[in-house]
Amino acid sequence: MRTGLERGLAIGEDVEHRRSQQMEVYPMKMSLVDTSPVLAGSTAAEAYKLTLDLAAQADQLGCSRYRAAELHGVPVIAGTSPEIAIAAIASRTSNLRVGSGAVLFNQRSPNRVAETFVQLNAMFPGRIDLGLGRATAGALLDFALQSSRQAVATPEPHDGKVVELLHWFDGFEDGHPFAQVPFFDGVAGRPETWILGSGPASAVVAARLGLPYAFAANLNPGAARIAMATYRKEFQPSPFSTGLRSPYSILGVSVVCGETEEDALRADSGGEVVRRLASKGRLRNGVPTTADALQQLGGLPHTPRAGGR
Repeated sequence: MRTGLERGLAIGEDVEHRRSQQMEVYPMKMSLVDTSPVLAGSTAAEAYKLTLDLAAQADQLGCSRYRAAELHGVPVIAGTSPEIAIAAIASRTSNLRVGSGAVLFNQRSPNRVAETFVQLNAMFPGRIDLGLGRATAGALLDFALQSSRQAVATPEPHDGKVVELLHWFDGFEDGHPFAQVPFFDGVAGRPETWILGSGPASAVVAARLGLPYAFAANLNPGAARIAMATYRKEFQPSPFSTGLRSPYSILGVSVVCGETEEDALRADSGGEVVRRLASKGRLRNGVPTTADALQQLGGLPHTPRAGGR
């Protein structure tokens, strides 16, 4: 039987493996990332409702984490503000860790992000993940997203912004100008802070700051092995309270489920149309229905090769 889980992005969370007499067993926690896709003939409001329904189902099935994406200017995606989605999802679930997948940190102030996620963690203690990423939405949208209208902003170093955010959580050294700024005095707990990325550079940032790392192999499968190896090789215990003493990682992969391979390819047909149109810069409004997608494709999409797309 198919479920709403077909909408999400499956994640394998790395946990310590145990050894049996005959083979090594690697237990894995399963989680989801949701972009809130808009179906053809539907609306963003309906996409948000489906997100909440899917999160509730994931909670009932015992999934580990649920992360809301941030994308801008994409006609088939409604997920633009993960912090709003996080609050709605956390209020309707009981066990899931809920977080961002990811906050586009290149468009945000470290202080503003820190305030928002400490507030979320105070409202839902011990259940909030702050996933930090970076991406461009194109020159025009990047300018629209920045606060200044005077000129195109020069990107700040990503690792420097992450360090500042972690200091907002832990406090600044005496003499630092921000040390005088009150920041949630008396509020216990901080969100679990992750670095998210799709290339080895993000792995280095996570490793050197001693933070957990999630790699988007769904976006860049060819770099997954080297990124994960780099993270573990470069890892240093974190000096920050939200950091780690040893490496901990997640691998994000695209998964389509069906009782048979044909069923899975049929379920993926709408996504295949979206990917093909996006690659040509001709993305339309709404993910097509299976019937419409199969008609546009002229049949089932081809079986993915080993390693995935």
